[in-house]
Amino acid sequence: PPHPNAVDLASHAGSTCVCMRLLFLGTLLTLAAAQAQPSRPEVFGQIGVFRDGGDEGSLGTGASFGGSAMIPFASRWAADVAVHNFRTDLNIGADSTTLRSTLILPAIAYRRGSEKAYFFVGGGVGAEILRSRILFSGRTFNDTSNGKLIHWRTGFVANPARQVLIRFDLIMAHRYVLPNIGATIGVGYRF
Repeated sequence: PPHPNAVDLASHAGSTCVCMRLLFLGTLLTLAAAQAQPSRPEVFGQIGVFRDGGDEGSLGTGASFGGSAMIPFASRWAADVAVHNFRTDLNIGADSTTLRSTLILPAIAYRRGSEKAYFFVGGGVGAEILRSRILFSGRTFNDTSNGKLIHWRTGFVANPARQVLIRFDLIMAHRYVLPNIGATIGVGYRF
């Protein structure tokens, strides 16, 4: 007779077989996903909206335009460089302020997905070129300031047709207390 603490291998054979099959399938899917990361450069033209932030609060919201390039350097990693331009207008009585901001945003991005669709998250150190025109008490003042910023972004890229891409980004760029926050959508091309 079998020992009372002995394991009956025949009764566990079915569950062991199912576990092995699931482990094998998971390994295959993981390897397929790792091999399917986009390996060619991608370029995008983008439009969107940004809220300009400053030390005293929001400086307005405006439409943006720009572009980006995603250049893979490892299976899940890419250099992602973006440039976005936007303009905001503030009016207080007869006084007004117009701000034109250019964000230069180089980043290292982690990508996860496949050739057909992937999400990304990244960040880095960039720059902002801020040009302002202030009309105050009938006098006009023009100023340009440049500064470093820290930024992060996350988004999604889909490949609906052969080499055509659609990209959606959420961007947060910190130069002042209140960050610039933007959302963009774009169309791109994979080389």
